[in-house]
Amino acid sequence: MRLAFVDNIRWTMILLVLSMHASDTYSPFGSWYYTDRGEPGFGTVLAFGLYQTFLQAFFMALLFFIAGYFAAPAFDRKGLVRFSRDRLLRLGVPTLLYMLVIGPLTQYFLSRTWGTGGFAHQWLIHLRDGEWLSETGPMWFCAFLLALSLAYALLRQAWPELTRRQSAGRTAGLSPASSPAWRWRHSWCASPCPRPSRSSTCTLVIFRSTS
Repeated sequence: MRLAFVDNIRWTMILLVLSMHASDTYSPFGSWYYTDRGEPGFGTVLAFGLYQTFLQAFFMALLFFIAGYFAAPAFDRKGLVRFSRDRLLRLGVPTLLYMLVIGPLTQYFLSRTWGTGGFAHQWLIHLRDGEWLSETGPMWFCAFLLALSLAYALLRQAWPELTRRQSAGRTAGLSPASSPAWRWRHSWCASPCPRPSRSSTCTLVIFRSTS
């Protein structure tokens, strides 16, 4: 079952990530493939500094938290093999696509940070010297999340008592709506609220368990 408020948090964070990288194009802080920076004044430095510092304080950590929160039930449903295969397909394949194709094309044609001899020549050098292994670029999140997911799967497989404890909690009558994680929820959504309430939509609503 999908939770509307979780989807809304995710896409909101993704929009903030896009705005962060768009800011890197003009900001005196950070680095990006393409920049268009003039001589920044005090107001420019202050505005970009406050905005980028504010975003960096929470948005990536929140995305990691959401991914980790749903890792346990996903492993329970799928087991080691399906869980690992799913993560490799959803996280590993896009990361490899960027490292082998999108990243090199961007570096050569947009940022122009590669040498001469044509793209094919430089791409073969890029593969041969192993530089592509360290070129995750903005896909570092997926690469790191994949490593964490596989480590978690191996941990669960090595210590099956963790699975038994979680199963015991569910059979004792613990449901998502009564678990501590559901006691407080902050969300903004223009869709039906994930728990019954008096209103059909919510804006910055706090969901509180009645138990």
